[in-house]
Amino acid sequence: MWDIDELLNARLPVNSLPVEVLVDIFALVQAEPPRYDYGKNSYRITWLPILAVCRHWRRVMCSNPGFWRTIEVTSTHEWLRISLERCAHVHADVILRDNDLNHDIWPVLAKGASTIRSLTIRHLELSWRMSVIALLVEHQWPVLQRLDIESGLRFSPLRDNLPAVDIILTTESFPSLRSLCLRSDGFCPPTERSLYRHLRTLDLRSCVWAMPLGQFLDVLESMTHVEILHLHKVSWHMAEVPDNLQARVVSLSCLRSLTLESCSYLPTTCILNCLRLPAVTFISLSICISDEDPQGIIAAIPQDRSAVFPMLSAITSAEVSAEHDSGGVYGLRGTNATNSHTAAIQLDTSEYVADDWPFSLSRALADFVNVFSHSPITALAVSGEYSMVSVTNWVDVFEHFPNLERIDFRLKEPESTHTFWMALSQTPSTSHHGAVYCPRLRTVRTIGSHCVLSMGESAFWAMPRALRTRKDRGHSLEKLEIYLGYEGDDDCLEKGNTAYLAQVEACVEGLAIGLLDESGKNYEVGVFGGMPVFPEIGY
Repeated sequence: MWDIDELLNARLPVNSLPVEVLVDIFALVQAEPPRYDYGKNSYRITWLPILAVCRHWRRVMCSNPGFWRTIEVTSTHEWLRISLERCAHVHADVILRDNDLNHDIWPVLAKGASTIRSLTIRHLELSWRMSVIALLVEHQWPVLQRLDIESGLRFSPLRDNLPAVDIILTTESFPSLRSLCLRSDGFCPPTERSLYRHLRTLDLRSCVWAMPLGQFLDVLESMTHVEILHLHKVSWHMAEVPDNLQARVVSLSCLRSLTLESCSYLPTTCILNCLRLPAVTFISLSICISDEDPQGIIAAIPQDRSAVFPMLSAITSAEVSAEHDSGGVYGLRGTNATNSHTAAIQLDTSEYVADDWPFSLSRALADFVNVFSHSPITALAVSGEYSMVSVTNWVDVFEHFPNLERIDFRLKEPESTHTFWMALSQTPSTSHHGAVYCPRLRTVRTIGSHCVLSMGESAFWAMPRALRTRKDRGHSLEKLEIYLGYEGDDDCLEKGNTAYLAQVEACVEGLAIGLLDESGKNYEVGVFGGMPVFPEIGY
């Protein structure tokens, strides 16, 4: 459109273009760029100034319903009323924001219920809960496809003392509903099974199901078209768990994405054991675990992994974490090359009260081998704190994933780093593994804690020996990245390590060094090819 000139205008007048195109042109050539104004419709600000151009354009804008169908409201009902009137006979998307809504909003919404396609309510305060429920229950919403309600009680001191109230939605009142999102401690989801039959998206956060788990599975079974299911901090009545629950099978053939976050151990495991998800490509599990629950990921997921995790056969990249000091992070995550398939499983151990945190990195690696044993893993990232990993643990990883090409293990424990190189230098016990473990391994990234002289002579030279062994057998690393601490840190290379670094560099095709900051998570010196000169290191 920027190429339109006078000659072209003479042949094809600009004002002969459709109104919608002209509005976009005017928005592009405004003297000031459009700015987002919080609390107002972000689309409005691109074309509202055009109303003041002349009477003709005001008449054009006001008579075209397409410019009024996205309506964002804060504290005044007049904008809502005007917009609904101007988008008559066109389905509208209404967004209510802020916590100072007034009583005049609800009658205007009720009057326009027959034309509202989506209704989003943000930061809903306690005083408006019953008004919203009355609005939904007492009127017909024939074209409403999406209902999204978010509570403003998240940081309220009254949050834990408020009883949850039922949202009674029926198929008769909401025949077109396809997406239901309730993000509120104050609501119980609808219990009518027929309402869920045509849903495509169900997103519930901090809600309480007013039914036993067995009845919830009945509701779940009715979701024959659901594609996205997200349950966060959802609770159920667990007093009535049927004995035959383990034999129950719930097949969700259309489900593509499943998220269960911060839900209790027992209901989560019961639900997972019942599910059959042939088409799912994304699963994220965060399971709350206490002292009384079984430890480890293997006990929390079904034995028949292929029924719930069919995407495991496509996973090529994995992350393993066991970090006590970072809020109790213990989990696995796997993706494929295009990120179209993801499987993430994490145990939320923040409520774990035992003094001896049992979720070690060695346990996490064992879970990783078990869960992803049939996945063609080529990239592995490992992180852990105060966790010892034996040579046997590493060998188990290498034997199950012989096609590894990249390994990133930034472990703060020198002993675990030492055992990694010890395992990598071993000769495989069976001939089908070849002359070395992971013959395709090209890149290794690690922290230089293994270079500490105080660890002893054997540990100190473990990495050069492993690299030399691989080079002698024709499997040199293409790139070794080492991250070092500052001078005086335990994991800092000192001036006396010149010969050591020279041996390391001679065994790899490329060596890169970076300096970690004080947090140990980021490096201040970029990754370089070859050996940079650092005054602190003296190399």
